[in-house]
Amino acid sequence: MFRKKTSLPPEATYKEVWSKGDIFAKLSFFVMGLFQLKNKQWLKGLLLLASEVIIIWWLLFSGFKAISMLGTLGTVKTKKVVWDASEGVYNTLLPDNSMLYLLFGVFAIVAIGLLIFLYIVHLRSLRHLYALNRDNKHIPTTLEDLSSLLDDKLYITLMVLPLLGILAFTVAPLIFMITLAFTNYDTQHLIGFSWTGLSAFAQVFQGDYGKAFFPLLIWTIIWAVAATLTTFLGGVLLALLIESNGVKFKGFWRTIFVVVFAVPQFVSLLLMGMFLDDHGPINSVLQNAHWIKGPIQFLSDPILAKISVIGVNMWIGIPVTMLVSQSQYQNARYQLPADVRVLEVSNNDSWVRDCGPSFVINDKGELRANDWTFNAWGGLVDGLYFPWDQDDLVAQKVCELERVDSYRTDDFVLEGGSFHVDGQGTVLTTEMCLLSEGRNPHMSKEDIENKLKEHLNAEKILWLGDGIDPEETNGHVDDVACFVAPGEVACIYTEDEKSPFYEAAQDAYKRLSQMTDAKGRQLKVHKLTCPAKNVTIKKQFRIDTVEGTMPREDGDICIASYMNFLITNKGVIVPQYGDENDALALKQVQEMFPDREIVGVNTVEVVYGGGNIHCITQQQPKAK
Repeated sequence: MFRKKTSLPPEATYKEVWSKGDIFAKLSFFVMGLFQLKNKQWLKGLLLLASEVIIIWWLLFSGFKAISMLGTLGTVKTKKVVWDASEGVYNTLLPDNSMLYLLFGVFAIVAIGLLIFLYIVHLRSLRHLYALNRDNKHIPTTLEDLSSLLDDKLYITLMVLPLLGILAFTVAPLIFMITLAFTNYDTQHLIGFSWTGLSAFAQVFQGDYGKAFFPLLIWTIIWAVAATLTTFLGGVLLALLIESNGVKFKGFWRTIFVVVFAVPQFVSLLLMGMFLDDHGPINSVLQNAHWIKGPIQFLSDPILAKISVIGVNMWIGIPVTMLVSQSQYQNARYQLPADVRVLEVSNNDSWVRDCGPSFVINDKGELRANDWTFNAWGGLVDGLYFPWDQDDLVAQKVCELERVDSYRTDDFVLEGGSFHVDGQGTVLTTEMCLLSEGRNPHMSKEDIENKLKEHLNAEKILWLGDGIDPEETNGHVDDVACFVAPGEVACIYTEDEKSPFYEAAQDAYKRLSQMTDAKGRQLKVHKLTCPAKNVTIKKQFRIDTVEGTMPREDGDICIASYMNFLITNKGVIVPQYGDENDALALKQVQEMFPDREIVGVNTVEVVYGGGNIHCITQQQPKAK
């Protein structure tokens, strides 16, 4: 298999658009949508032009005046009665409506921000459209744009109205309410009021306000901390309890604790209020059983009410979450049960073993993670695809979701599948991968060893030669060998000289047989068979080719290794290929892990993608 490097034509610069573009391109720097209309992108052009005209028209006739009045919020603050000598009558002058000046002033600022955002979007569209013209490429028609908004850009269509709603009914009112706090607006100044700066806040700390403020502040902090801790810890403990082997009827218990997600949370809160009421079911049962004389005041007693609020928050706040890619979101949402929350995590071509975090336990027993720099197994030298920027963010996102501190290695490229550890100071890896030109060419072998020791708390690095997948990952070790216990390793093995893995397997077995670990123990090496026949991509199996990635073609030999298994707390999940050696592989793995359940899973489709069970998973150890 060979990589096919592709590249996109360079994007146009704004300078190039201005200097080489036609009159419509130049005018589009001032009038949004002109160049789009000239290229028959009617919908996009009209929307941009209409947005600019409407916003500027409103600003000219109302918005800028409102902004100019923000400084004073009006000049007449109180009602006045003045004598009109010419008419011979008294006229009543009402105060300026400061509320409207403030409201329209805030909306004018928001409108200016929206105009700037639309102008940036327009400039990006202009630059892209110019590049399509320059390179004689197809320009999407209005119908194609509409079709795209209902297909691959459906998320834009679905998000426009909610975002506008948030901007108009959340962001702008929030800014308005915050600014209102810096005025003397009160029951005596409902129409005409002025800016007072921070003086209004001083009243919060004085007199009756101050007496009520600090107890409320303290309780708010206690509630926030307690609610967060009980939700997080309660969710973890509940998940561990339900998934433990001794618990029966797991489906029933999962349903009970996720029922709150099946109904709106305000309904759950109403039900909780009814149950905890002085005359509710809980108090009624306890009184009828003569366990209490009077009702327990869950909601009216100051202390009990606070405890009840924390308990209710814990009940409605235990999350169940599944992270998926953008392209698989709808599929995952359809296939997963309703009690599982599905979240999107952007990625390019994610294999979480390699782009995800490598978890460790520090000397205090705390969970930490290594966030290695990821460059798609070789970067611009011999990487498998471009770009890889979203995959490089996966580890950070996982750590933030799990609230785990991480160590970022901006100067060191590594993947989780390129090394194994024994938990007692020994690291196993390959020279083919870690010394490859596309990883860390600025570092020597000794430098790399020191980096591994520093971040994995290791004492000794064991180097194998080549892996069995030079074209995919530059020879990851997780297809060749791994620790099965301290002082014991498994290694792929075949005596079939026609096998594409023969040389690498024989060399790895010989090296391991002569090695000692960090504790000085001679390694015990377990042999793990290879498939009897090569696993190849079948013609009937359709694999989409993505520009910038390595093509998968009919007849390509896949990296099908039984070694790419996943070790769990009580079991081992082993790849199966429909090969005559499948059963032998399960038997050999069972001998390596006599106390674990061995489960075989057909992973041919995963192998077609270039990885296996170990590649698509990442274990997270339990903190001590």
